[in-house]
Amino acid sequence: MIVTPYLVRARGYQHPAMYLRQLTPHGIFSSFADQVEQIWGTVAPYEREVARGQSA
Repeated sequence: MIVTPYLVRARGYQHPAMYLRQLTPHGIFSSFADQVEQIWGTVAPYEREVARGQSA
């Protein structure tokens, strides 16, 4: 997995990209994967017509 942590005072090109491998079931890879799954479960599909204020 490639993760790019957010650094408050950094610009886009200054953010590190970290390559993580899952070596154990309880390491940092699992922490990032769990967080992605939690966030992904809260999002809704983007609907272009609704976003522009139009109805179907």
